[in-house]
Amino acid sequence: MIVGELLAAMGAMRARAARKAVARYRGLAEADPDRYRPGLADSLNSLGLVLAGLDRWAEALSPVQEAVDLYRGLAETDPDRYRPGLADSLNSLGLVLAELGRPAEALPLAQESVDLFRGLQRADAARYLSGFADSLDTLGLVWEGLDRPAEAQAARRKAAAFRPTHIAEARRKAEADRWAGSG
Repeated sequence: MIVGELLAAMGAMRARAARKAVARYRGLAEADPDRYRPGLADSLNSLGLVLAGLDRWAEALSPVQEAVDLYRGLAETDPDRYRPGLADSLNSLGLVLAELGRPAEALPLAQESVDLFRGLQRADAARYLSGFADSLDTLGLVWEGLDRPAEAQAARRKAAAFRPTHIAEARRKAEADRWAGSG
């Protein structure tokens, strides 16, 4: 019980810190949008992921949606610089929507994330392979939500093929630890 309480307190601290970062970047972006909008987008995506990690999926939706909107605008002006952030935030939004039971809405976002990461990892595999594998995992989750097990299995199989074994094992362990802490 004490470990669970400690983990909950740590999660709450992370959420507060992420909210503070968003507030700070929001203020900075109001004063100098060109300079601080990327930081705001990144902090919004991070806040969404922190909330998702706390199983607060409904709360995670707004910040990740805002991150996608910001990164779309940024990627229009400088695609090479902001395409990775867009791919990452699309993956986050697809994951959140899938976890909220909205897989039909998540599908085009998850597919777009996979497509973006596929192109990025072809250009720089060492840097983007993990993001590509994560986006394939999200796509698998979305296919599961749409009751399409063959597509889900294919996406997850591809993700495993692109993920080094030690990364996959660490992710499974983290997921098991997360479930053990939520009981």
